[in-house]
Amino acid sequence: MLVTLDTVRADRFSCYGYPRETSPHLDQLAKTSVRFERCLAPAPTTLPSHTSMFTGLEPLEHGVLANLHEGLVYERHPDLLTLTETLQQAGYTTAGFVSAQPLRKETGIGAGFETWSEPRRPERPGFRTMDKALEWLNETEGPLFLWVHLFDPHNPYQPQEPWDQHFDGSDGVVGAWMKAHGVQAETTRLGGRKVDMHAANEAYDGELRATDEELGRLLTALGARPRWDQTILAVIGDHGEGLGQHGEPSHGLAWDDHLHVPWVMRIPGLAPLTIGETVSVTDFLPTLLGRIHTERASDLLDQCSGIDRLKFPGLSTPVHGQSSPRQSAKRLLDHAWTEDPWKYLRLADGTELLFDLEQDPFEFHDQAGAQPEVLGRLRSGLDQHLERLARYGEARTRRATPEEEANLRALGYGGGEVPSRDNSATDKSGDDGR
Repeated sequence: MLVTLDTVRADRFSCYGYPRETSPHLDQLAKTSVRFERCLAPAPTTLPSHTSMFTGLEPLEHGVLANLHEGLVYERHPDLLTLTETLQQAGYTTAGFVSAQPLRKETGIGAGFETWSEPRRPERPGFRTMDKALEWLNETEGPLFLWVHLFDPHNPYQPQEPWDQHFDGSDGVVGAWMKAHGVQAETTRLGGRKVDMHAANEAYDGELRATDEELGRLLTALGARPRWDQTILAVIGDHGEGLGQHGEPSHGLAWDDHLHVPWVMRIPGLAPLTIGETVSVTDFLPTLLGRIHTERASDLLDQCSGIDRLKFPGLSTPVHGQSSPRQSAKRLLDHAWTEDPWKYLRLADGTELLFDLEQDPFEFHDQAGAQPEVLGRLRSGLDQHLERLARYGEARTRRATPEEEANLRALGYGGGEVPSRDNSATDKSGDDGR
């Protein structure tokens, strides 16, 4: 079972230290699971990060760099294997239930799924996606692979009742969090609209709590199944959210607030464990395959550039992240190279920044001038890594259809302004088809 949570930064979950109870169901799951303290997305965008989960490769390897950029959509390199196709070939019944158009089947993310459900409109509420997933689960016997994608925490933050009133601000948590993270009371969203960051942060917590409630529904259903004691369940975020930190309310950049995501993985027979080393979302696939006994997994493992983090616990390796090309008119990328406890950030304009994350976890104080030897070592490491990735060649793109472009722009991709979450963007009807 795989649950992916869209637009969730790890430090806003209570099981990652946030003082509000935003994730009671995930908290309970984490107590019996492996919890990865420092998991970074390879890219702060939905489709590239999910493609990395399903291929075990970084975006510059699999070729998907954005949801939409300058009217173009990216296509995965056609010779790559995916998790779902491999499990289907091994005899698993497969089903995917996604909540937003960046993960529509035409992107290739739906390959190998026998049952597939996506919204007709740009997005749908998580509870409708979970309704469909639970209906399928109740009618299906194992062995099975179920993927559920929940999109609610993506902006605009307008939680469903009763979670829209769950946090009223009286506890002072958001104000204290904003002060600690250097968030101004008002900032400008991509597209020019002013945003009240205190209200946005309060609503964001409501979205997280609503999303966690859907996870709770799934956990209840799984607990009633006879094979629960044989079920691997992974809950992982695809990317974070700025929430006003570094002046960015949304996502798309290579700051840790855009890349740091939760990853909790329940594995039958494995005692609870916290892994503190920095890991990547690309590590999810080899880590999962290391727990699945099928000969068909060997070819997919050979493809992965990620690492089985449970086979090598305590191993510290550099982790690469990149920005979305939608943040740059010339498709230039920011690159992040994290080598605990240091993070090297190379911006698209060539600016180099260096942060000691142990002393400066919010990336406020540039140490590039004070630490030339560390800067040089990490710069060299990133250069060598990018040289290796360059062997995969240019990314493949095609022109988006008018419908694709309209749906993605309605969610704020490709330059469109994010609309209010009403019926023009969200399907709230009883049945939304596919």
